[in-house]
Amino acid sequence: MTDIQDQRDQLETRLARADAVLKLLASANGIDVETLQSVALDASDHVQEARQLCQLLASSQQKGPALSRRPHDHMTVRVFQRPPAAL
Repeated sequence: MTDIQDQRDQLETRLARADAVLKLLASANGIDVETLQSVALDASDHVQEARQLCQLLASSQQKGPALSRRPHDHMTVRVFQRPPAAL
């Protein structure tokens, strides 16, 4: 899989988790304050991660498909050998 596809999958996972947590909050009755705060912080973390993944996706797509697939830690060097001098 490509980096972009991995990021999209992570984004979908984060958004699904945040959605599930928010549905839990909406249907909660008689839950103590500490639990509600913990669940709200969890939802906030998922949303923040989703935002960061959106930014990564946007920057990856601005580079274009060829550049986003190219490894950043490799450099291509071509060494041309000079033909021998005529004697």
